[in-house]
This record gives sequence, structure tokens and C-alpha cells, in this order.
Amino acid sequence: MELIQEQNPTLDCLFNDGSDSQQTPRLSPDGARPRLTLRQAIRLCWDKYTDFTGRARRSEYWWFVIAITVILLIPRLLLHYMPDVFDDSAQGYDVLWLIPEILIMLALGVGTLLLLLPSLAVTTRRLHDVGRSGWWIVGGVIASFISSIALAVGCDMAACDSLNEWEMLRAISDTSTTTFAIVLALYLVHLAVSITILVFTLLDSHRGENKYGPSPKYP
Repeated sequence: MELIQEQNPTLDCLFNDGSDSQQTPRLSPDGARPRLTLRQAIRLCWDKYTDFTGRARRSEYWWFVIAITVILLIPRLLLHYMPDVFDDSAQGYDVLWLIPEILIMLALGVGTLLLLLPSLAVTTRRLHDVGRSGWWIVGGVIASFISSIALAVGCDMAACDSLNEWEMLRAISDTSTTTFAIVLALYLVHLAVSITILVFTLLDSHRGENKYGPSPKYP
């Protein structure tokens, strides 16, 4: 007997390509709905722009992460290979690069701001999908902020002018063992929280309903 999904019409409509308005997605042998496509994931995340409730399966989360990574990577690459017109030490640059570089920087800034909320929202829903609280994200942000401040202060004390984190840590270790130990401990806490959140986003959806709502993958 073939299993036909008859629940959650909001999600089901995403799987319909428009050829048959009455068609519902067939479940896989393990009882899961079909994976979302890139277009479906972007559409769903955009529709839930500021929705921090409910759950998001892996395909929804990772397709969106790939999409925003590519979107934000393109202007960064352009800026990397364009002449730095704001560098006073640069010689022989063409002033005609000024306008396009400013426009690209503005586009990057606006794009980052526009994608911030849906990124936080889908990450929260992904954590919900595996039974974890969205407060993990807040913990990650706090750990990152404290680690960055400690690293900057330690680097300033060591008179380090590098922006590479490992070189900064090496410079701090050469200056003060105590400062290095504190900065390293805070950095490792930040790294541990980040890895933990990454592992959570890689876990499969919890079957059935949890306290955050019904499963988007398993009916």
C-alpha cells in the first residue's frame, strides 16, 4: 500500500509543481516528506521572514544557508579583486573605480541586513526541529562578542597588528601567559558553542510533534 501524505497542506503546496493541484507528495520508505528544493527553501524562509516559532528541517535550513552564502560571497569577491580606492598608500588606482566600489559596499551592507532576520529565524526553527531552544543562538552571539573583545584587548596589549586570529593568539602568548590563558579559554568557549550549534543543525528532524510544533519532515 502506498502512503499518501494528507496533513499539513501549507507544506504540501510547496511540493506541488502546479501540474496537478490535487496531487500530494508521496512519502519515502522511512515515512519522510520529500526534501525541499532550493527554490522551495528560499520561498519558505522568505515567507517566514521573522517567524521564530515552529520548526525547519535540514533541507530548508541548508539550502537557505547555501543561497545566502553565494549571494553575500559575490560582492565580497568583487571587492577583494577591485583596487582599494580608500587605501591612502595605493598608487595609480583609477578614480573611476570609486563609484562601483561604493555601490558594491552598499549592496553588501543592505543585503547583509536584509538576510539577517530570516537567517536567525530559520536557524531558530532548525534548532526547534531537533528539540533545542533558540537561546543557543543568543549564547553563541554572547560567546562570540566576549571572545572578540578579549582577543582585541589582548592583541592591543601585545601590540599585534595582524587580523589573523591565530597570529593574534601567538602574539598574546609571547607577551603574557596569564592574558593568553584567559583569551584562549574564552575563544575555546566560543568555538565550542559554535560547533555545538553546527552539530544541532546537522541532526535529523525529531519524529512527530515536539513542544515547538509538528514535524515538517515526518507526518
